Amino acid sequence: METVCVHGENGYPVHIGGCILGKVLPGLLEGSARVMIATDSNVAPLWLRAAVGAARSGREVRTVVLRSGEDLKSAANLRTLWAALAGGGFTRQDRLVALGGGTVGDLCGFAAGTYMRGIGLIQIPTTLLACADSSVGGKSAVDLPGYKNICGLIRRPEAVLCDTQFLSTLPAAEYASGMAEIIKYSLVCRPGLTEALGSGKPDPGLLIRESVLAKKEFVEADEFDTGARMALNFGHTVAHAAESLSGFSVRHGEAVAAGMCTVLRAEAAAGLCRPDLPALAERLCLSYGLPVRPEGPGAAELAAAMASDKKATDGGVRMVLLSDIGRPYVREFSPDDLAGFIAGGL
Repeated sequence: METVCVHGENGYPVHIGGCILGKVLPGLLEGSARVMIATDSNVAPLWLRAAVGAARSGREVRTVVLRSGEDLKSAANLRTLWAALAGGGFTRQDRLVALGGGTVGDLCGFAAGTYMRGIGLIQIPTTLLACADSSVGGKSAVDLPGYKNICGLIRRPEAVLCDTQFLSTLPAAEYASGMAEIIKYSLVCRPGLTEALGSGKPDPGLLIRESVLAKKEFVEADEFDTGARMALNFGHTVAHAAESLSGFSVRHGEAVAAGMCTVLRAEAAAGLCRPDLPALAERLCLSYGLPVRPEGPGAAELAAAMASDKKATDGGVRMVLLSDIGRPYVREFSPDDLAGFIAGGL
């Protein structure tokens, strides 16, 4: 097992290893009389019993199982989770455990940050995407119809437990979805990952560790996403628009892959990046079965949806661009210019 500490000694640990659930979780729950484990209908049959067994150790353990899918991140499910905590008599000394992918982690983060103005949260991600990215950094959110991650907050978890045994039951498409975020790190700030990604079947523990180390640097420099951390939104502005327009039927990682490649092609067409950068990104994405273009919407539709993104400003939309590997920057586009720029990448 390896441990990465985010925010140093006074921050929170991210434990990474295989078959570590039963070894690590009991220690993380010390001092809590009650634990609520929230998960979804895909994960529950596979891993809920093991999580409950690891958490019990003489304390009361309750569970909430929500229907899987992006629509899990709804205001209705947030109320369901709040009600379960209140109905179970949970206090600020108790803990909420998020067992699942990014949608479960996002919902539980919001619930933990707002129930009684803050209850302890432990993230146990079960997907590659959540292990490598969304479980670290404290972001949480729910969606509104047509709006991705529009309501949320940033609040640190007490710990993150990345057990790579969970990946053994992950469908191939979900594993590929997680690879999109890892490819993002290789392009934005971790050039050394490119070699590992090109090796065919890189060790998932290595990929998770390198991604967490990369995110740690950004989160510690800019926890509330107002400066340097914005670089990690590379590809996400287009991705969130594509997800919203699809009714959230597109996987997040698939949308991110298509978003990154679209932005880089648009940059190349405008002379804003190294000419061969789009081809490099496409090659990496295609090698893991990821799309390189958003399916369906045109430039005008994407631009209109991007104008509703949380990164929109009064003057337009801010997007993260790359001039080269490891050289991200933010540029603001006016509504009139945005569709034209995106069209260059479709």
